[in-house]
Amino acid sequence: WYYDYKLTQPVSFPLVLSDNLTLYAKWLINDVVYLANDDETGYILDKYNGTATIFDIPAEYNGKPVTAIGSEAFSGCADLTSITIENNVTAIGSYAFYNCKNLTSVKIGNNVRNIGENAFAECYNLTSVAIGNNVKNIGERAFYAGIKNVYITDISAWCNIDFGEDNSNPLWGNPTNLYLNGELV
Repeated sequence: WYYDYKLTQPVSFPLVLSDNLTLYAKWLINDVVYLANDDETGYILDKYNGTATIFDIPAEYNGKPVTAIGSEAFSGCADLTSITIENNVTAIGSYAFYNCKNLTSVKIGNNVRNIGENAFAECYNLTSVAIGNNVKNIGERAFYAGIKNVYITDISAWCNIDFGEDNSNPLWGNPTNLYLNGELV
């Protein structure tokens, strides 16, 4: 239990109350830790501790949208092979999927706007990434891994992405195929 929604001020027990008090808890549900976001209107998937090979980021948790994937949330998950990020998610944190050695495919929903640095770096088996239409920023080395196929559905949106560095672009330095609406470009 914590005094603040960011879970930085733990409660000491026994707790003596003299007035109404709101406390916050960190719940581990199916190997996933969720934290309330800054305005408490949704949740951040903060940490995954499971062994699933296929994982779909849920659209909701506890009746509120899952709006972000936290930094290092899935980092080093050796069993993970496929991830689908639902449309409620707007941000993927730095190092979120770093060094997921067996990750082969990623589908990024249409509302993701920011992909943090090194988010998918060192995922050397990553062969297929579908990137949603609303990505605005991709951080340095976000896809530094040797991706074979990148799938998009809007060339204008693709051309307007702010790639923080050359190596932020999943097409950089790799013999990568770019598909627009399923057709090789």
